[in-house]
Amino acid sequence: MDGDIINNGPATTYIHNLTTVNAQHTYRVRAKTDKASTLWSGIVQGINWSQSEPGICIAQPSWATGINQNIEVVIKANNIADMYMSYIVLQYDPQVLEADTQSIASLVWPEETDVYTKYAVYWETGKVKLLVSRKGTLPGANGQFDIVKLNFKIKTEGTAQVSSGLVDLVNSAGEYLIIPEVRPLDIRLLIN
Repeated sequence: MDGDIINNGPATTYIHNLTTVNAQHTYRVRAKTDKASTLWSGIVQGINWSQSEPGICIAQPSWATGINQNIEVVIKANNIADMYMSYIVLQYDPQVLEADTQSIASLVWPEETDVYTKYAVYWETGKVKLLVSRKGTLPGANGQFDIVKLNFKIKTEGTAQVSSGLVDLVNSAGEYLIIPEVRPLDIRLLIN
């Protein structure tokens, strides 16, 4: 679960009761006896979104099995009303992760031509600043949607983390949207 191995003993079910709100959780299972173990199942992922509050989640839809492989990271939104502009600062340790600037892409309003996207990467300090905005007098995005994606190359077998130093969302009237604190994403290599 979320990169940790949980020995559930002889039980054939597992219930994860304490899931963090607005955070991604990942699961794989395998059968095990005293003498043998099966292969791991495929990966099942889900985000435990708040049912009443808006939320932002740093998610990892892809996994790496070795060092120097890319891992996709997506900034996801839920219960958002009229997001016209997003300014997101992601932080990471440049000793264990490397941002891939060629992979940065806006995911909100993918078919529109009236979208402004700008980014800056600070390699030494491990910071990526991402700005995605509509142009003109159009309404913002509503509901559940992906904002932006980028890849990181993982350079360690240990745990790496991507966190949000800042997340500002602004509606089409120029008002800031209130969102809860964004949880960091722990990144690990997939164990086989």
